[in-house]
Order: sequence, then C-alpha cells, then structure tokens
Amino acid sequence: MNRLLAHFERLGAIVLSPVDALRSVLSGAGGGAGDVLPWLILVTAVVEPIRVGHAFLVARVDLGSGASMLVQSFMGQWLPLGVVAIACAAFGVWARRSGRHPAGGDRAADAALLAGLPFVYLACAGALLDALGLDLRFLPHHRLAGPPSVLLLRLLVAFTWSGVLWFLLLRELWRGPTEASVHLSEAEVGEDLA
Repeated sequence: MNRLLAHFERLGAIVLSPVDALRSVLSGAGGGAGDVLPWLILVTAVVEPIRVGHAFLVARVDLGSGASMLVQSFMGQWLPLGVVAIACAAFGVWARRSGRHPAGGDRAADAALLAGLPFVYLACAGALLDALGLDLRFLPHHRLAGPPSVLLLRLLVAFTWSGVLWFLLLRELWRGPTEASVHLSEAEVGEDLA
C-alpha cells in the first residue's frame, strides 16, 4: 500500500511542487518512465476507445495488424512526449559529459516524461468532459487538426504547462545540481532506507 501511495505522490508532485519533483527524478530518488508509461497506455484506451477496441478485434484475427494498430494509436497520441523525452535525454547526456550535471540521459528522459504529465491530465479531463457531453475541442484528447488559428490554440492549451516544466528541466540540467537538490536527494534516500 505504501508503494501505491508513493506512486500517486510522485504523479501529483509534478502539479504541486514541480521543481522538487524534477530534481527528485534527476537525483535518482524515484519516479519517471515506470510511473508514467502504464498511465499513457490506459489514457490511450480512454481517449481513443473506438480505435483501441477496433485494434483488439483485428488482433483476434491477425495479431500483427492488431498490434500495429495499437502502436499507431499509442504513438499518434503520445509522439510529442516521446520526441521531447528523447531531446531531453540527449541534453542530459551532454550535460553529464560536459560535467554540468551528474544525472544522465536516462534520468533526463524520465524527468521529461514526468514533466509531460500535465498534457496527460488535460487529455484525461477532455475525455471525461467529452463523455459527460461537454466536448471542448481545444483540449488535447483529440488529434491535432484544423485551421492554423485553431491548431495554434490547441497547441498552446496542450503544451504550455508541460512546456514550462520542460524548460525548468533543461534549466536544471544546464545549471547543475543546486545545494537544495543535493539536500533533497539525501533526505529522500534516508526516507527510503528507513
């Protein structure tokens, strides 16, 4: 039960104290892709239930085609998060090699996925409101399409919150670990040992 509570605490920390959550992941104290990926799979099924259901039905007849449809649905929804995670991983590798930050590419990618959670939360809220009969087209539970002005509004709504967190992550990697983040990681390691 404590592990489950810690899991939800890490997922909520990106909203309540985002800088501390990012520093925690960069210091290796936990969180990251292992916390985020199961929810991305679940949210894909919630946001695109018809496509996912169709893919499962096709998979009953042709496993390869069904799996391909599932992967396309997943990648179509979360490709921007993957691109940013890869970019942050590359920046993390550079920061480690240049001696700026000890975290490396894997921790930077984990932190980037965690920073993408606001996008996931907005997609969930949009799907929930859509199910209740209130379809807000600018939320990221729909695929990005439309005229340029609508597309710009949807991109701003979908990625502003996560974009700010990604900027904070890159700033943290650029500046290196601060005294506060070192104390934070020592305190969390002490809690894990207790």
